[in-house]
Order: sequence, then C-alpha cells, then structure tokens
Amino acid sequence: MAALRRFGLAFDIDGVLIRGNKVLPSAIQAMKLVKQANIPHIFITNGGGRLEQDKANQLSSWLGSEVKAEQVIQSHTPMQGLVEKYGDKKVLVGGPVRVSKVAEAYGYQDVVHIADVVNADPHVWPVGDHEHETPVGDPIDVNEISAILYMHDDDCWGRDLQVITDVLLSGLRN
Repeated sequence: MAALRRFGLAFDIDGVLIRGNKVLPSAIQAMKLVKQANIPHIFITNGGGRLEQDKANQLSSWLGSEVKAEQVIQSHTPMQGLVEKYGDKKVLVGGPVRVSKVAEAYGYQDVVHIADVVNADPHVWPVGDHEHETPVGDPIDVNEISAILYMHDDDCWGRDLQVITDVLLSGLRN
C-alpha cells in the first residue's frame, strides 16, 4: 500500500519566488522538483488587486509551469467567502481603483470605491489627492454601506483611513 502524503507546500510569492518582476534563479528549479514529486502546493501573497486567475497566469508565465487559480491565495481571496452575506448589499472597497472590478467579479453587486466617496464629496478628504472642489458623480450615502473590504494597499492611505473611519463612525448597516 502506498504511503499517504500528509503534507503540501505553501510558497510565499514576493521575495521567495519573485523579487519585483524578476523570477529568483532557484524558483523554476524548485517548481520542477515539486511537480515531479507530485507535491500539493499553493502560492500565497499579501499582495492582490487582481483576480486569482490573472495572478495564476502571471505565475505560470514566470515559473514555466501551470498554476491554477485555485492554487493562488491573495490578501483579498478570503473575501470571496463574504459574498453570501454581503453580495447584495452596498460595500465599500479600498485599494487601487481596479479592486472594484475584483469585488464585482467575486459577486458583490453594489460596490463603492473609496475614491468614489471622495469624488462625490471632495470635502471628505480636503487635503488634495484630487484636483476638483466640486462633486463628481452621484452623492453616496455612507449610511447605506454594510461592509468594508480593504482589498489591497493603495498610495492614498490617509484618504482611505479617513473615509473608513467616517463610515465606521456613521455605523455600518447589517
């Protein structure tokens, strides 16, 4: 009877397999060995901002072997599990603007990005990442927000923290 394999490997991506956009020299060889030994493995990162399939495609290209979306766990991947509870409610998302598309792809139907809140009311963050003083877009009632999904770090931390704090102090709807 064959011995049962009771382990798998979890590879951190940034700094372990990849540095910047450069594959570390031993990463490709390590992946070949893991595949040859048929060892179950996943790839984890505290990064994100893109769909797991997109990251899997990128890793496949970099590492020279197929990586499936199910093998990729990013900072926001667990937020897929909240769709059942919040998918039909208004959610505030933070991170680069592209994370709005990730949230929608996960199944969130009413997504508001932090930048949308600031654009609709520039006085929320008056210190100036934006170039307008008049509202752009429809007003956003932060009292309608049921959840905050901070999906990936952004360059506008001060703005993001201000809007998140305002929403939390207004009271989230459940």
